[in-house]
This record gives sequence, C-alpha cells and structure tokens, in this order.
Amino acid sequence: MSNPSPAAALINEAAEAAQGCFGLDNIRITALTGGRVNESFMVEHGHERFVLQKLNDIFMGSPSLGLNWKSLRDALAARAEGWLQKPVPDIFPGLDGQFTPSSPTRGGYWRLTSYIAGLPASIDPPGAREAARLTGALHRLLNNPAPIELLPPPEGELTNQRLTRPEDFEILAIHYQRHPHLDALRHLIAQGTDSAWQLPSFPAFLCAFQLNEVVIHGDPKADNFIFTPDGHALALIDWDNLRYGHVLTDVAEMLRSWGKAPEPCPASAIHLENMAAVVEGYAETGLPLSTQDLTLLPAVLRGITITLARRYLTDALAEVFFKWDREKYPSLYIQNRTRAEAMLDLSEYLLEHEMRLVDTFHAAYERGKSCRVEPSAIHIA
Repeated sequence: MSNPSPAAALINEAAEAAQGCFGLDNIRITALTGGRVNESFMVEHGHERFVLQKLNDIFMGSPSLGLNWKSLRDALAARAEGWLQKPVPDIFPGLDGQFTPSSPTRGGYWRLTSYIAGLPASIDPPGAREAARLTGALHRLLNNPAPIELLPPPEGELTNQRLTRPEDFEILAIHYQRHPHLDALRHLIAQGTDSAWQLPSFPAFLCAFQLNEVVIHGDPKADNFIFTPDGHALALIDWDNLRYGHVLTDVAEMLRSWGKAPEPCPASAIHLENMAAVVEGYAETGLPLSTQDLTLLPAVLRGITITLARRYLTDALAEVFFKWDREKYPSLYIQNRTRAEAMLDLSEYLLEHEMRLVDTFHAAYERGKSCRVEPSAIHIA
C-alpha cells in the first residue's frame, strides 16, 4: 500500500487530534488555506462547525494561547451586553481541560474554536473603515473600565512585539554566516540596517514599542477580519498575538495591511484613501489618539514594516515560522526574500512621504472624531 500524500496525512492527523483531544468523531474535515503560521481545518460535526488548528512549533504549546483567548471571550461576554453577537470566535477546552492539548497519538498542540461564516475583508475605503471601527470598539471593550488580565505571550513569537534595531539585522550575518543563501541576502540585510538607523530614537516614539498598558490584538491585518455580505465587519479572528502593548501598533498594522497595494504593483505603491479610512474609522469608536500619536503614526508604521522585514529575512534563513505559499512562490526561501524586499522598499517610501501621511492622518482623525459613537451604537448584523 502506498503512503498517503502529505495533504492526506495531515488530514488524518487532524482527524486523530479532533477525536483524541476533543472527543469529536463522525466528522468531516476540510483543510483551510491562507494561514501563514498554523495548520487550520474546518471540522463539521453534525450541524456544528469548528476550526481546528495545529499550532506552529514556535509557540511551544504555550497555555497562554488558549487561556488568553478564554479571558478575551469571558470579558466580551460580560462587557459587550449583547450588542456584538460574535466578534471573536469561542474557544473550547480539550478532554484534559486544557485549551491547547497535545495529541495523544502523534503529538503536537491543537486548538478548537468556533467557525464564523462570512466573507473576506474588502480592500477598499469602506472595508478599511469598517475593520477599524470594529477594532476600535474591541479596544474600548477590552480596556474599559480596566484592561483585562492576560498571561505573557510565548517568547518565541516576536513579530510586532518590539522595535527592530540595526543590530537585529547585523546579527543575521553573524549567526548565519555559513548559510548558502546569506550572500544573496547581504544587500537586504544592509538595507534593513540602514532603514533601522533612520527610525526615530526619542522617547515618545520608543514608547509605542515599549509601553505595555493597553490590551491589543497584535495582528489586525485584513486576512483576520470576517465580513457580512452587506459589508459590515463581523468578527476579528486569530488572537495568537493578544497582549499588552500600545494602541498605535494595532492601528499601524491595519494601515500596512489596507494601505499596501497588492502584488504585482510596485513595492512603494500605497492606497492612501484606504489608510485615511482606517484612521477615520478608528476615530469613531476607538481609544482616544492624541495629536502626538497621529504625528508619530507614520513612523510607527515604518517601524512595523522594518520589523516584518527582519522577520522575513530571519525566516528566509531559518525557515521555521511562515508557511510556504506554493501558488505564488517557487520556494519558501524566495517567498520570504521577496516579502522582506517589499517591506524594506515600503519603509523607504514611508520615510520619503512621512509629512504627507501625517497631514492625511490628522485630517482623517478629525473627520472620524466628528462622528464619534459609543461601542454600543455599532450595529453588527
């Protein structure tokens, strides 16, 4: 008998985990594509549907990935007062009571959450505004009257958790000095080092990456939003980066996700209208942003693009984090090299046009603030 294909083997492994970890049998499993970190599956059990995920090894089975999600859901149930139906999926404990149980047959850590049906986010101004409105409302709920209690996130997950400095690029050439791809990446490492040197160093900017006082999502990119057919932001998923941080990093990540023009556009191309819609939507529902916050926002966005470039370069050498998108790239190495190059080019564009962005964000925030609403006034169908 021939061995099953890798895809079939992974489906079989997921089926064993569904039964061994969560007691689900007589199920139908379908692989979900698009995720860059964890392996995800839709599980149909009778009339119910769930999302089953095999967590990336870099998370080391950290219980915080489940317990923080549970704290999030409990807080929303207590604070939302029914006006948001399901802005975040439910999470379910395994048979052993853990929220990230290990498979008893093949190992690995797994997580089971509810499935929320909907459409992908629209990459246009209405979609950007809706996503920002939902993110702002969740920020308000998770931080008022006080931030919810969270466990520290896994140490291995560093994306957007701290500001990348020049030495973070320089260390790559030292740590991977015998890697076969290092010579091909040296110019990007040098570009990243130069870009990191051009980031501000005054305290107000550094606080955006150092303060840990506000509960944030940590990765509110477009792929993590689910929309209704009539264009409302229904839910925000993938809370692996849930943590204490600074609100500007969440807003900046939305700016990057909606503002960056899709391939094959030039790396420097941005959708300024989408960026303005993010700031306007957040002003309607989110935590207050000061004049200084709005002035710093383009630099914070630049810091995030440089941090992502470092993450992509690291994975081009180590190949331990991001999954390979086989439909777009001939290899995982080329995928991460290409994405690193795009982020570094984008950071240079942002620096060149920083004052234009500052003016745009200030004007957009004033428009949104004039329409400010309480979270309870947001209607999610």
